[in-house]
Amino acid sequence: MKAFISYSHDDAEFLTKLHQHLAALRRQNLLETWTDREIDAGGVLDAEISAAMESADLFLLLVSSSFINSDYCYEKEFKVALDKHQKGEARIVPILIRPCDWKIEELRQFKALPEDGKPVQSKHWHDQDEAFASIAEGLRSLVQGSIKTSISSQIVVECEKRLTEPQLPFAKELLRMIMQHPNEEEQGLTEILRDSPAGLLFRSYIPNTTASGNAPSVKKSVFAPAIEELVRLGWLLQPEGNHAVKIYELNPDSRRPTV
Repeated sequence: MKAFISYSHDDAEFLTKLHQHLAALRRQNLLETWTDREIDAGGVLDAEISAAMESADLFLLLVSSSFINSDYCYEKEFKVALDKHQKGEARIVPILIRPCDWKIEELRQFKALPEDGKPVQSKHWHDQDEAFASIAEGLRSLVQGSIKTSISSQIVVECEKRLTEPQLPFAKELLRMIMQHPNEEEQGLTEILRDSPAGLLFRSYIPNTTASGNAPSVKKSVFAPAIEELVRLGWLLQPEGNHAVKIYELNPDSRRPTV
Protein backbone atom coordinates (compact mmCIF):
# COMPACT_ATOMS: atom_id res chain seq x y z
CA MET A 1 0.00 0.00 0.00
CA LYS A 2 1.35 3.42 -0.96
CA ALA A 3 0.99 6.07 1.72
CA PHE A 4 1.37 9.82 1.22
CA ILE A 5 2.27 11.59 4.47
CA SER A 6 1.03 15.16 4.78
CA TYR A 7 2.63 17.21 7.56
CA SER A 8 3.67 20.69 8.58
CA HIS A 9 7.41 21.27 8.73
CA ASP A 10 6.83 22.46 12.30
CA ASP A 11 6.21 18.77 13.09
CA ALA A 12 9.28 17.39 11.33
CA GLU A 13 10.54 15.68 14.50
CA PHE A 14 7.30 13.70 14.74
CA LEU A 15 7.61 12.66 11.09
CA THR A 16 11.07 11.24 11.80
CA LYS A 17 9.73 9.25 14.76
CA LEU A 18 6.76 7.94 12.76
CA HIS A 19 9.06 6.86 9.95
CA GLN A 20 11.15 4.86 12.40
CA HIS A 21 8.11 3.08 13.84
CA LEU A 22 6.83 2.13 10.39
CA ALA A 23 10.11 0.38 9.57
CA ALA A 24 8.70 -3.11 10.21
CA LEU A 25 5.82 -2.53 7.78
CA ARG A 26 8.24 -1.25 5.14
CA ARG A 27 10.64 -4.18 5.59
CA GLN A 28 7.71 -6.58 5.11
CA ASN A 29 6.75 -4.70 1.93
CA LEU A 30 3.33 -3.99 3.40
CA LEU A 31 3.64 -0.22 3.31
CA GLU A 32 5.49 2.27 1.12
CA THR A 33 5.62 5.83 2.45
CA TRP A 34 6.29 9.11 0.66
CA THR A 35 6.94 12.61 1.95
CA ASP A 36 8.43 15.73 0.39
CA ARG A 37 11.76 14.59 1.83
CA GLU A 38 11.91 12.21 -1.14
CA ILE A 39 12.28 15.15 -3.55
CA ASP A 40 15.86 15.53 -4.74
CA ALA A 41 17.59 18.88 -5.22
CA GLY A 42 16.37 20.45 -8.43
CA GLY A 43 13.06 18.62 -8.33
CA VAL A 44 9.86 20.49 -9.11
CA LEU A 45 8.01 20.54 -5.78
CA ASP A 46 4.40 20.90 -6.90
CA ALA A 47 4.76 18.42 -9.75
CA GLU A 48 6.38 15.70 -7.64
CA ILE A 49 3.97 16.16 -4.76
CA SER A 50 0.99 15.98 -7.12
CA ALA A 51 2.36 12.82 -8.73
CA ALA A 52 2.87 11.20 -5.33
CA MET A 53 -0.67 12.08 -4.24
CA GLU A 54 -2.08 10.72 -7.47
CA SER A 55 -0.43 7.31 -6.95
CA ALA A 56 -1.24 7.08 -3.22
CA ASP A 57 -4.02 4.86 -1.90
CA LEU A 58 -3.53 5.91 1.73
CA PHE A 59 -3.13 9.41 3.15
CA LEU A 60 -1.62 9.87 6.61
CA LEU A 61 -2.30 13.35 7.97
CA LEU A 62 -0.07 14.48 10.86
CA VAL A 63 -2.67 16.66 12.54
CA SER A 64 -1.64 19.58 14.72
CA SER A 65 -2.45 23.29 14.93
CA SER A 66 0.35 23.84 12.41
CA PHE A 67 -1.19 21.34 9.97
CA ILE A 68 -4.62 22.98 10.18
CA ASN A 69 -3.06 26.43 9.86
CA SER A 70 -1.11 25.43 6.74
CA ASP A 71 -2.93 26.31 3.53
CA TYR A 72 -0.75 23.86 1.61
CA CYS A 73 -1.38 20.93 3.97
CA TYR A 74 -5.08 21.56 4.50
CA GLU A 75 -6.35 23.26 1.37
CA LYS A 76 -4.27 21.34 -1.15
CA GLU A 77 -3.04 18.00 0.18
CA PHE A 78 -6.03 17.21 2.39
CA LYS A 79 -8.52 18.32 -0.28
CA VAL A 80 -6.85 16.02 -2.84
CA ALA A 81 -7.01 13.17 -0.31
CA LEU A 82 -10.67 13.94 0.39
CA ASP A 83 -11.51 13.91 -3.32
CA LYS A 84 -9.80 10.53 -3.79
CA HIS A 85 -11.58 9.17 -0.72
CA GLN A 86 -14.97 10.25 -2.04
CA LYS A 87 -14.20 8.46 -5.32
CA GLY A 88 -13.27 5.30 -3.39
CA GLU A 89 -9.65 5.56 -4.49
CA ALA A 90 -7.93 6.16 -1.15
CA ARG A 91 -8.19 5.88 2.63
CA ILE A 92 -7.51 8.75 5.03
CA VAL A 93 -6.08 8.34 8.53
CA PRO A 94 -5.55 11.42 10.71
CA ILE A 95 -2.64 10.95 13.11
CA LEU A 96 -2.95 13.30 16.08
CA ILE A 97 0.48 14.69 16.85
CA ARG A 98 -0.14 17.62 19.19
CA PRO A 99 -3.30 18.68 21.05
CA CYS A 100 -5.37 21.05 18.91
CA ASP A 101 -8.92 21.91 17.92
CA TRP A 102 -9.53 19.59 14.97
CA LYS A 103 -13.31 19.46 15.28
CA ILE A 104 -13.80 20.20 11.61
CA GLU A 105 -16.51 17.99 10.14
CA GLU A 106 -14.67 16.98 6.97
CA LEU A 107 -11.60 15.99 9.02
CA ARG A 108 -13.27 14.64 12.17
CA GLN A 109 -15.29 12.10 10.15
CA PHE A 110 -12.22 9.86 9.89
CA LYS A 111 -11.12 7.62 12.74
CA ALA A 112 -7.82 8.88 14.06
CA LEU A 113 -4.71 7.30 15.52
CA PRO A 114 -3.23 6.75 18.11
CA GLU A 115 -5.75 4.59 19.95
CA ASP A 116 -8.71 6.50 21.40
CA GLY A 117 -7.68 9.62 19.50
CA LYS A 118 -5.16 10.72 22.14
CA PRO A 119 -2.42 12.94 20.65
CA VAL A 120 1.15 11.65 20.65
CA GLN A 121 2.19 14.64 22.73
CA SER A 122 -0.10 14.14 25.73
CA LYS A 123 -0.13 12.78 29.27
CA HIS A 124 -2.12 9.77 28.07
CA TRP A 125 1.11 8.05 26.94
CA HIS A 126 4.09 7.15 29.12
CA ASP A 127 6.33 8.29 26.28
CA GLN A 128 6.13 9.01 22.55
CA ASP A 129 7.36 5.55 21.61
CA GLU A 130 4.23 4.06 23.20
CA ALA A 131 2.03 6.39 21.17
CA PHE A 132 3.84 5.69 17.89
CA ALA A 133 3.70 1.94 18.57
CA SER A 134 -0.09 2.31 18.83
CA ILE A 135 -0.09 4.14 15.50
CA ALA A 136 1.99 1.43 13.84
CA GLU A 137 -0.32 -1.27 15.21
CA GLY A 138 -3.38 0.53 13.87
CA LEU A 139 -1.82 0.95 10.44
CA ARG A 140 -0.75 -2.70 10.36
CA SER A 141 -4.35 -3.74 11.00
CA LEU A 142 -5.58 -1.43 8.24
CA VAL A 143 -3.00 -2.58 5.69
CA GLN A 144 -3.45 -6.29 6.40
CA GLY A 145 -7.23 -5.92 6.25
CA SER A 146 -6.92 -4.18 2.90
CA ILE A 147 -4.70 -6.96 1.57
CA LYS A 148 -7.16 -9.61 2.76
CA THR A 149 -10.05 -7.85 1.01
CA SER A 150 -8.00 -7.48 -2.16
CA ILE A 151 -7.09 -11.17 -2.15
CA SER A 152 -10.71 -12.21 -1.58
CA SER A 153 -11.79 -10.02 -4.50
CA GLN A 154 -9.14 -11.64 -6.70
CA ILE A 155 -10.40 -15.06 -5.64
CA VAL A 156 -13.94 -14.12 -6.63
CA VAL A 157 -12.73 -12.87 -10.02
CA GLU A 158 -10.78 -16.08 -10.65
CA CYS A 159 -13.75 -18.18 -9.56
CA GLU A 160 -16.08 -16.30 -11.86
CA LYS A 161 -13.98 -17.55 -14.77
CA ARG A 162 -15.26 -21.03 -13.92
CA LEU A 163 -18.59 -20.36 -12.19
CA THR A 164 -21.35 -18.03 -13.31
CA GLU A 165 -21.64 -14.85 -11.27
CA PRO A 166 -24.91 -14.62 -9.31
CA GLN A 167 -27.35 -11.94 -10.41
CA LEU A 168 -29.37 -11.29 -7.25
CA PRO A 169 -27.85 -8.37 -5.26
CA PHE A 170 -28.17 -10.22 -1.95
CA ALA A 171 -26.55 -13.32 -3.47
CA LYS A 172 -23.60 -11.24 -4.74
CA GLU A 173 -23.08 -9.58 -1.37
CA LEU A 174 -23.46 -12.86 0.46
CA LEU A 175 -20.91 -14.57 -1.78
CA ARG A 176 -18.33 -11.83 -1.25
CA MET A 177 -18.83 -12.06 2.51
CA ILE A 178 -18.21 -15.81 2.36
CA MET A 179 -15.10 -15.40 0.20
CA GLN A 180 -13.59 -13.01 2.75
CA HIS A 181 -13.35 -15.86 5.28
CA PRO A 182 -10.26 -17.78 4.10
CA ASN A 183 -10.28 -20.49 6.78
CA GLU A 184 -12.45 -23.51 6.06
CA GLU A 185 -13.78 -23.62 9.61
CA GLU A 186 -15.14 -20.08 9.11
CA GLN A 187 -17.00 -20.87 5.92
CA GLY A 188 -20.32 -21.73 7.57
CA LEU A 189 -22.96 -19.20 6.63
CA THR A 190 -24.17 -19.20 10.22
CA GLU A 191 -20.89 -17.80 11.49
CA ILE A 192 -20.62 -15.23 8.72
CA LEU A 193 -24.09 -13.85 9.24
CA ARG A 194 -23.63 -13.68 12.99
CA ASP A 195 -20.16 -12.19 13.07
CA SER A 196 -19.97 -10.01 9.96
CA PRO A 197 -23.29 -8.37 9.09
CA ALA A 198 -22.61 -5.48 6.72
CA GLY A 199 -23.99 -3.72 3.69
CA LEU A 200 -26.93 -5.48 2.11
CA LEU A 201 -26.57 -8.26 4.67
CA PHE A 202 -27.04 -5.80 7.50
CA ARG A 203 -30.21 -4.37 5.99
CA SER A 204 -31.71 -7.85 5.72
CA TYR A 205 -30.41 -9.06 9.06
CA ILE A 206 -32.85 -9.74 11.89
CA PRO A 207 -31.01 -9.90 15.26
CA ASN A 208 -32.87 -12.94 16.59
CA THR A 209 -31.60 -16.47 17.01
CA THR A 210 -33.32 -19.73 16.25
CA ALA A 211 -34.70 -21.93 19.01
CA SER A 212 -31.32 -23.64 19.20
CA GLY A 213 -29.62 -20.28 19.70
CA ASN A 214 -27.09 -21.01 16.99
CA ALA A 215 -28.13 -19.01 13.93
CA PRO A 216 -29.47 -15.53 13.21
CA SER A 217 -32.68 -15.17 11.25
CA VAL A 218 -32.79 -13.39 7.91
CA LYS A 219 -35.86 -12.38 5.96
CA LYS A 220 -36.79 -15.50 4.03
CA SER A 221 -38.06 -13.52 1.06
CA VAL A 222 -34.52 -12.20 0.51
CA PHE A 223 -32.39 -14.97 1.96
CA ALA A 224 -34.02 -18.06 0.38
CA PRO A 225 -33.78 -16.93 -3.28
CA ALA A 226 -30.14 -15.89 -2.79
CA ILE A 227 -29.20 -19.25 -1.30
CA GLU A 228 -31.07 -21.10 -4.03
CA GLU A 229 -29.17 -19.18 -6.70
CA LEU A 230 -25.77 -19.82 -5.10
CA VAL A 231 -26.55 -23.52 -4.73
CA ARG A 232 -27.87 -23.75 -8.29
CA LEU A 233 -24.77 -22.06 -9.71
CA GLY A 234 -22.47 -24.34 -7.71
CA TRP A 235 -21.04 -21.78 -5.26
CA LEU A 236 -22.60 -23.42 -2.19
CA LEU A 237 -23.20 -27.06 -1.27
CA GLN A 238 -26.51 -28.29 0.08
CA PRO A 239 -26.23 -29.27 3.77
CA GLU A 240 -26.03 -32.99 4.35
CA GLY A 241 -28.29 -34.81 6.79
CA ASN A 242 -31.24 -33.54 8.75
CA HIS A 243 -29.85 -30.38 10.37
CA ALA A 244 -32.03 -28.38 12.72
CA VAL A 245 -29.98 -25.38 11.63
CA LYS A 246 -28.80 -25.47 8.03
CA ILE A 247 -25.21 -24.42 7.47
CA TYR A 248 -24.30 -23.97 3.82
CA GLU A 249 -20.63 -24.46 2.98
CA LEU A 250 -18.63 -22.92 0.15
CA ASN A 251 -18.04 -25.41 -2.66
CA PRO A 252 -14.32 -26.38 -2.58
CA ASP A 253 -14.36 -26.41 -6.39
CA SER A 254 -14.77 -22.63 -6.35
CA ARG A 255 -11.28 -22.26 -4.87
CA ARG A 256 -9.41 -24.62 -7.18
CA PRO A 257 -6.76 -22.94 -9.34
CA THR A 258 -7.68 -22.35 -12.97
CA VAL A 259 -6.35 -25.19 -15.12
